[in-house]
Amino acid sequence: MAVWGDQFHPRSGATVSRGPDPNCIYIFGGLGNESGMQERGWRNFTGFWKFNRQTLELKKLHTFETLDSYQTISLGYADRINRFLLAISNKPNNNIPISVLSVHPETYEIENESTIPNSDHLEIGSLTKPFIGKKTGKLTVVTRKGDDASSGTLIQIHTINYPPMDPPPVKFTKLWGRYGFGFAALMVSLGIIGFRWKRNGEATEKQLGYVIAIDEDREDNPYLSHNFAIQCFGHFRLYKFGKELSPDDWVSKKARLLFIFIVLEGDGGVAPQRIRTEFWPDSPQKSAGNSRYVAMSQIRRMLNPFEGIILTQEHNIFLDYNEDHFSDFHYFMSVVRANSHGDISQMERALQLYDNGSLCDDINENWMDDIREDIRSKAKRLADNLSQSYQASDQWGKLGKLGQQVLRWDNLDDDGFHWAMIGLLNSHREAKAKSIYDTYTHYYSEVLDHPFEYSFIEIQAKYGKKV
Repeated sequence: MAVWGDQFHPRSGATVSRGPDPNCIYIFGGLGNESGMQERGWRNFTGFWKFNRQTLELKKLHTFETLDSYQTISLGYADRINRFLLAISNKPNNNIPISVLSVHPETYEIENESTIPNSDHLEIGSLTKPFIGKKTGKLTVVTRKGDDASSGTLIQIHTINYPPMDPPPVKFTKLWGRYGFGFAALMVSLGIIGFRWKRNGEATEKQLGYVIAIDEDREDNPYLSHNFAIQCFGHFRLYKFGKELSPDDWVSKKARLLFIFIVLEGDGGVAPQRIRTEFWPDSPQKSAGNSRYVAMSQIRRMLNPFEGIILTQEHNIFLDYNEDHFSDFHYFMSVVRANSHGDISQMERALQLYDNGSLCDDINENWMDDIREDIRSKAKRLADNLSQSYQASDQWGKLGKLGQQVLRWDNLDDDGFHWAMIGLLNSHREAKAKSIYDTYTHYYSEVLDHPFEYSFIEIQAKYGKKV
């Protein structure tokens, strides 16, 4: 085949994708050198190429000079947004998480960039390219960890709200066919059609979603048994002397948000400049400082007589907890810091508080997204530690429940599915295992557009051998 065009040096590990022109394939990167002789060493190429399958022309379109430190790469193309999607995992010693870029197909400008939290130890998976889910509208990236045949390879599927996409609209006829008749029957039986007005800054329990179920017994309820308590998992709630304070008790919504921001920043505290960036980005420094002072004064009045919990050190603002205080987020983070050396019961308690994975779910600020992703990854590490303990001690019932909890965080979590199957099958709960299997494989085929590779009988043979 006689290929013509720009000079293309020999390489390995390049990533190839289709693109906006159906007659062309697009190529990025690869490992090699200009001479093609391995003994002269190699480097990462950063050129972006187009090969026309009809004219056999190979043309260099662009060079991404800043993307030269990658370990593995994967190039995809999303028709729906007409953008190339480039996933990059950096070299392990760089301690840099996986990056996901969207590239304009005409200007080759990198328009958006995001990272997958705590992915610096992962590589881009080769099973599928990054793509936008048809039904979820989310960017989906497959990663892998480990390549030793004796230890196996962990495949993980990450779905993130990037690039910004709205879920595909549901046709009214389809929506009515699914829910309409049941809804109509409900309205007839009630005989009521109500109109509900939402007050500014106020949300109902139903609108806010899941609420952590806590024991009503004051002695066993950490939020009620402490003089001052902060609940972050589920809705954000504040308690003084066992009584929950209403969001309406706050003088301003921004003061409440700022307090939540300080709580979630943890023991390290938050610098004034960071507060200005998140809360008053368009205000001059002096004006932003005055606004912060007013908001902090409102927070202290709200916390009275526990305003002493707020301290400042080297200009950083943080919370100093003592035995009269309780914060589920602070407790969770203290268990995370103990890592695998933590007490099993403490790790179980931390995940009990975290439950279905919601964190301040009544807060919709942009800065919450990264915090939620980070806490999710920390919860996953706790779950991994617990799973090892459960398997070592043959606690199959607990392992099955743990797997189901992790699947509530992410319907396609590979570990959650693995733990649920082992735990349930070795607890002789085949019917429950089959139900979990059906749900998991349904989501799997929807998101990845191809069926799950194992039948339930094969799963039984694979995971049901522990006892």
